[in-house]
Amino acid sequence: MTQAGQVVDLGEIPRDWDEVVPSDVSDERAFGVRLRGDSMEPKFSDNDIAILLPGTVPTNGEIVVANLRNQGVLCKIMHVQLDKNLVKLSSYNPAYPPTEYRRDEFHWIFPVATIIKQLRRR
Repeated sequence: MTQAGQVVDLGEIPRDWDEVVPSDVSDERAFGVRLRGDSMEPKFSDNDIAILLPGTVPTNGEIVVANLRNQGVLCKIMHVQLDKNLVKLSSYNPAYPPTEYRRDEFHWIFPVATIIKQLRRR
């Protein structure tokens, strides 16, 4: 899989990718990204695969993968603030404090439909 941080627009996803991840989601534009790091431990781990739904608007409290303009791609829990212009992203791992961003700081935010766990680490 590619680094999702390199993709700003869905049109940039190469059509000739030969990697396929089985999924039962109905979003024809769904795609998978490999998670990196430990911010979502212990629930999700480095090398797990998140299936994203670019055709669905994420809702408050959902797990999302977000592409920030200045920080790259993050997998977090999304909390929409009351004024709807601020988004707070939090982790399962308490070592990573929640952070707030303005909506215009994102290239995109997609909800996660499912996580494929990697049971055997490389």
